[in-house]
Amino acid sequence: RELNEELYVFEAVRPVVALTPLCTWMSAKEETMAYKVIAVRRLKMYEGRAKVTLDMGGLEELMLELHGTPFALQAKSMVKANYQFNTERFEGSIFCSELVAEAYQRVGLLTEKRLSSNFTPKDFSSNEDTKLLVDARFYDEVRIRDAPPGTPEGG
Repeated sequence: RELNEELYVFEAVRPVVALTPLCTWMSAKEETMAYKVIAVRRLKMYEGRAKVTLDMGGLEELMLELHGTPFALQAKSMVKANYQFNTERFEGSIFCSELVAEAYQRVGLLTEKRLSSNFTPKDFSSNEDTKLLVDARFYDEVRIRDAPPGTPEGG
């Protein structure tokens, strides 16, 4: 298939930030229990704001800038994100929710008052009410895979 005919995932994953075909990504996640829960959330843009143009060029620039950036192997920046203690973006590496936050900031959906390095996966879950700009909203998350029974996530 042509690149523009297939869905891709752009994610911060070991060893580096990469663009992966969605089918390949799902197969890899299904094979490992490291990802006990896999969920997705879609964005909702209200028709009244349809004239607002998102900065998709900013997203493309971000993808070019960060492709190949090392995944944050040391937990320090991820732990600091829980308390919003990070003071810089991309301290030589990047973690998953930092990449998501930076992407939303670059297209104009998320305020830049909070550093992208101070967002955690919880900030993008249905359990949080992370405010988006331009009247955008998140739909509730849809779980593609739930945690196995008997685990903390699965009850």
